[in-house]
Amino acid sequence: MRRRQGIVEKFSTFLAIQDGTGYSTSRWETEPKLGRNIKNGVEVHPAKDTGLWAQHWLQQALAEPLKPLAKGHISAYLEEACYYIATTTARKFTQLEWRDCFQVARIAAANPAKLFKNYDTVKGASVSTYGQFQLSSIVLDTQISSGARSETGLLRSLTEKKLKDDLLTYGLLDPKLSRCVLAWQCFKEIYTPTKAKGGRHLEAPNTSQLESIAQRYSQLQTRLFSDLSSEPTMSASGIQSLLKTCIEATRRTSGNLTMPSFDDPNAAAEPSTPPAFEALEAEAQNQEWQQIKEYLSAAFMALTPEEQIILKLWHGLELNQADIANILKIEQQYQLSRQIKRLHIYLLKNLAQWSTANLGTELQSEEISQKAKQMDIWLSPHCKEDIHIFLQEHLNRLTSVEVDLVRLTYIQELDLDQVADRSRISKVEVTSSLDQVTWQLQASLIQYLESSWQITLNGLSSTNKAIANFVKDWLTNSLYKNFR
Repeated sequence: MRRRQGIVEKFSTFLAIQDGTGYSTSRWETEPKLGRNIKNGVEVHPAKDTGLWAQHWLQQALAEPLKPLAKGHISAYLEEACYYIATTTARKFTQLEWRDCFQVARIAAANPAKLFKNYDTVKGASVSTYGQFQLSSIVLDTQISSGARSETGLLRSLTEKKLKDDLLTYGLLDPKLSRCVLAWQCFKEIYTPTKAKGGRHLEAPNTSQLESIAQRYSQLQTRLFSDLSSEPTMSASGIQSLLKTCIEATRRTSGNLTMPSFDDPNAAAEPSTPPAFEALEAEAQNQEWQQIKEYLSAAFMALTPEEQIILKLWHGLELNQADIANILKIEQQYQLSRQIKRLHIYLLKNLAQWSTANLGTELQSEEISQKAKQMDIWLSPHCKEDIHIFLQEHLNRLTSVEVDLVRLTYIQELDLDQVADRSRISKVEVTSSLDQVTWQLQASLIQYLESSWQITLNGLSSTNKAIANFVKDWLTNSLYKNFR
């Protein structure tokens, strides 16, 4: 996928993805109203850069949450972030479908009032950086804590218009299309949401419910559809087959992602508004995920300081195992590998014990694998947390000139020429000052790690490079709300 160029394109286009047989195509499509609006704005204010336009539309969207154009411009601006967060998340956690992640991110980006609820427009990070951070957290929490939606949950979340569109796209025509829609309507009327004890998903309709749905179908086909009235009485197995077709059509066509519409400010809300039961289910799952993180934190604290340091060097600083073994004076690298595996098993067993106690059931292999993914998601940011806190505290001790350069470069995301112009210094001086700031952060971080973790980093070139990459990544992607 090509990256967008220019202010107009960045604030008015959305990614349209069409799946073919064994391949997919993507292109940027312009939303007409957004395109006209941003073009007019650029003509009036040609000097505004991308960062200033992002701030402008965000302020309008926050001031007037129902204003469709401001929301649309922010949603378009974050479209690339939604795509890259979705694809990278799905690559890392293979049980996730990237299109599901993309849709979750898109829905969140379309509601800037909620996404940027705690955003500090004065001291905060850039709109892009803050948005990416929030979207990434939302995608991970939503997809991992809830897991893939069950077929029953999928059927209950559909609207009639969405189902008909999916069936048409799938290639169905009447009378088969009408049969599927009628079966779905009867399912919605008869099915009572139930979950197995300790289960996470809605159970499929039981035999009694399927028979009731079939009976209702037979009654309605006579009353509503003259072209279906001559058909034989519907059976439970027939209902199952029609509902399976609905599910297949919806899941197959969900691979085709098109541009959202901003003609009606309330139009985008319909597909993403879950029924009351699903809303309660989502809330419970989120609470469960919070409890999981708290329980893992307690289990992590129960490790010895040496064991915690191993995980922090591996998951936090992301050093290679050869360097970690050298730093900790472990003779053979395989010994370290076994120790890391043992610590992972320890945390996973604790998580499994918590799940058994709270969900009231023994975990099966698939569920254990899901818990392992949850643990992986939690482990990396947890092991980075105290390092991030230290870097933030050190950043607050910079001079006012250095703070301004960091703001312009990493928060407002200006290029070198713009930073030099606004700071009224040469590009060489800008580069030199930023290099100095980065070097200070790296040197201070090494001192902090050696002092607080009681280790010697040995000046290994690969370790120094890893720390430099860590600092650079933090500067590029972290939020700076606490400058003093």
